[in-house]
Amino acid sequence: MKKSVGYYQSWAATRACTAIRPSQLNPSLYTHLIFSFAFVSEDNKLVPADPSDVDLYKEFTALKQINPNLKTMIAVGGWSFNDPPYQNRFTNMV
Repeated sequence: MKKSVGYYQSWAATRACTAIRPSQLNPSLYTHLIFSFAFVSEDNKLVPADPSDVDLYKEFTALKQINPNLKTMIAVGGWSFNDPPYQNRFTNMV
């Protein structure tokens, strides 16, 4: 089975040049879409990287209403998880 994977970065919604919200994506083009990022909190819980991402999460997963076969996922971490105090959080959580 052929897979078509897309990667959506949360900051795409607010960038000055060509801002794109999740609802502007065509979910029919993808089998899988990945949202970046969620973070791991100090108490080992998965949390939004930014509080405004909660609305983007809802908009992102709503794409499944257009394409019910679409698999939506979230990437955890990001570049900042290479440095203290974040670098061990994912490992500690799992």
